Amino acid sequence: MKMGKHISLFLHLLITINVFEYFGFFLVEATETVALLENKPDGLKKYLKQLVKNSPPVTESAAIVVNCNPFTLGHRYLIETASKENKQVHVFVLWENLSTFPNDVRYRLVCEGVANLSNVTVHKAEKYMISAATFPSYFLGDKENVIKSHTELDVKIFGKYIAKALNISTRYIGEEPLNQVTNQYNQALKKRSIKIWCRGQRVKTNRNIQTA
Repeated sequence: MKMGKHISLFLHLLITINVFEYFGFFLVEATETVALLENKPDGLKKYLKQLVKNSPPVTESAAIVVNCNPFTLGHRYLIETASKENKQVHVFVLWENLSTFPNDVRYRLVCEGVANLSNVTVHKAEKYMISAATFPSYFLGDKENVIKSHTELDVKIFGKYIAKALNISTRYIGEEPLNQVTNQYNQALKKRSIKIWCRGQRVKTNRNIQTA
């Protein structure tokens, strides 16, 4: 097996992790039912180092994780609200290319949309936040119990590693009344030690809820 390319492997723990470790994979994190492994021992460590390098040193900050397909006034409102209420805000743009707008376009639109907010730093979420590796249900709309397993893993990685590296104590989320997967993910976040602030980022037009 060629191991030059960086590969992430998502497992349901019906098969022992040791089998894949034997073939050169390294455990990133696991829950009772699922696990994330990579073929590089320091993939997450390098990502965290890059995040810290690109961020101002603060003792406390807030975070927002967005897809922005595309970037809208609703996203702008959520980010601007967080910017007013916190010294530093980290915005993570999902990096899976499974949306209508490519990841580089979505990232550029977010950067341009918040360029005047001096305390906002925009990051690429890479594969460690709501990706096909950590949270495939977000893109597949899988069954409820599977969604729960994926949610636990993704939230655990965020809280244990990313939030710790950037001193994130608060995570802002938008209202998602029509999205079961996002709602369940937000509920899982509320069970963590990180404070959750829900801000309305939906725009209602003609009595219909429009996705921001």
